[in-house]
Amino acid sequence: MTIQPITLNLPGHLYNRLKRRAEQAHRTVEAELLEVVASAVPVADELPLVRQYERVMLVRAHAAALLKQRGHDVSELPCNPSSNTLLP
Repeated sequence: MTIQPITLNLPGHLYNRLKRRAEQAHRTVEAELLEVVASAVPVADELPLVRQYERVMLVRAHAAALLKQRGHDVSELPCNPSSNTLLP
């Protein structure tokens, strides 16, 4: 893996928060910043799963909105967490 140096100018309050997190984790500020960036930038393989999940949730929300609009009580709609689909 190639290391690329970077200079980053942070506002004082943000640097202080980062420094506190680093101290709590017993890491350097650089190591903490690297951890934050790594967790914020997903691996390319993870993106399709996130988009698929978001799409399923939007479809479910739309279906629930249509049911409610048509007069159905949707407050207790059960869901199947393993398949992310509404159960009949």
